[in-house]
Amino acid sequence: NQLVFGSKNWFQNCVAFLNARSYIYFLAFFHTSEAVAIFSIAWIFIEIVRFVPDAIGTTLLPELTNMEAGSNKASATARCLRVVLAFVLAISCFMFLSLDFLVPFIFGEAYVSSISAITYLLLGAFFGTIYQVLTRYFTSEAAQRFAIYSSILGLCTCLVGSYFLVPRYSADGAAMAYAGSSFVTGIC
Repeated sequence: NQLVFGSKNWFQNCVAFLNARSYIYFLAFFHTSEAVAIFSIAWIFIEIVRFVPDAIGTTLLPELTNMEAGSNKASATARCLRVVLAFVLAISCFMFLSLDFLVPFIFGEAYVSSISAITYLLLGAFFGTIYQVLTRYFTSEAAQRFAIYSSILGLCTCLVGSYFLVPRYSADGAAMAYAGSSFVTGIC
C-alpha cells in the first residue's frame, strides 16, 4: 500500500517537473539563449508567488491527514484555499504594480522585456494555486488520481500551447502556455 501510494505521488511530481521544464526546452529549441534568459528571469518572480501555496499546502497536509474520515476536511481545505488565493492575489497585484521598478533594479535594463512574460506567469501562478492546495487534499484522501489527471491535462496543454505559442511569441509565448496549463490544471 505504501509503495502504491508513494508511486502515485512520485508520478505526479514527475509530470509537474516535466511541465515546469518544458517551457525552457521549447524556448531553447525555437529561440536563442536570450529568450531562455528572459523567461528564466520571469520565472524567478513567479517562484516567489508559487512558494506561498506550496508552503501552506505542505503545512496543511499533515493536518488533513490527522482529521478523521468524514470530518470537515473538504471544508477546511476550501477555507484554506480561499485564504491562500487572497494572499497570492495580493502578492501578485503588488508584484504587477512594482515590476517596472523591480526588474530593472534587480536585473538591469536588459531584462525589462521580461515584464510581459511575468504578467502572464502571474496569471498562471494564481490558477496554479488551486492545484497546489487541492493536491494536498487529494493526497490526504489517498485520491491522488484526481491530481494526476489534472497534472496530465496541464502537461498536455503545456506541450500543445508551447508548440504553437513559443515559436511565434518567444518568452511571452512560453508564459502564455504556462498560464493556459495552470488554468486547465486548476480548473480540473
